[in-house]
Amino acid sequence: MPEEQKTTKPRLKIAHVFFIDMVGYSKLMFICFVAAAFCVSASHALAKPISFTEVRIPTQQHRVRLDLYQPNDPPSLGYGAASQEPHATILLLYGAGGLAFDGARMRVYAQQLVRAGYIVYLLHYLDDTGGFMAGPWNYRKDFDEWVEAVRYAIAWIHKQPASSAPIGIYGYSLGGFIALEAASDNSQVGAVVDHAGGWVEGKMKPLGRMPPLLLVHGQRDHRVPYKKYVQPLFSYLEQNHIAYESRVYPKQGHKFKPAELEEVRTLAIEFFRQHLKPAGSATAKSQRPGSVKPLNR
Repeated sequence: MPEEQKTTKPRLKIAHVFFIDMVGYSKLMFICFVAAAFCVSASHALAKPISFTEVRIPTQQHRVRLDLYQPNDPPSLGYGAASQEPHATILLLYGAGGLAFDGARMRVYAQQLVRAGYIVYLLHYLDDTGGFMAGPWNYRKDFDEWVEAVRYAIAWIHKQPASSAPIGIYGYSLGGFIALEAASDNSQVGAVVDHAGGWVEGKMKPLGRMPPLLLVHGQRDHRVPYKKYVQPLFSYLEQNHIAYESRVYPKQGHKFKPAELEEVRTLAIEFFRQHLKPAGSATAKSQRPGSVKPLNR
């Protein structure tokens, strides 16, 4: 019988395998380097007209970070500015995800607001309780401290020469809950946009005198359910004769789709433009209570 021939695959020596791996790794690193360089240059190109400054301000508990976005030309409109006229200012409050989940969108919107003519501050209110995100484990325990941190930030911003007029607040999700309470009976706040936030009767303080409100919500929101947190807010505001405007998106969830999110951002800018006036200017027009405008999106 013919002898059976055995075929064996050539074995690569460890050194050869290591060399091949290193070549592949080098290619991967090169691709990553090129991509990173492109992203950095692109981000600089987008952010070129806008300057960024990180400020740390004291609160009752700790020092918290406050990011300032402002035009490069003219420089120093915000923090540290001297002899500047009051300038419309917006305070951004991210949601429970903090910078890890909400940071990118908040920074994009901060730059959009600056291009629209505003000074913008992004407050890291979670610094006040030593965390980087929030959840069911600390919502109730730390909520009052976050509200106080926001109030401290509002007072600090109000002392800046260029931000002496009442400021606007854009709060997303948890930031929307906080914005409502921080703006209650607070003459330093001129307008609030609550996006995907709400109010909890019996678990949050009653709302007092409120600035103009724009409430934006998606009816398919499963994180902040519309019937549980939003409808009670509408009812409370109407029962207490507190004026507000609302945009309800029946087909949107907690995180809006890009087109609808861009629409909300533009809507918020127009709302702030209508209601935020420099010190000494005419008072903004009041809104009728319960002006709800559903949108089929």
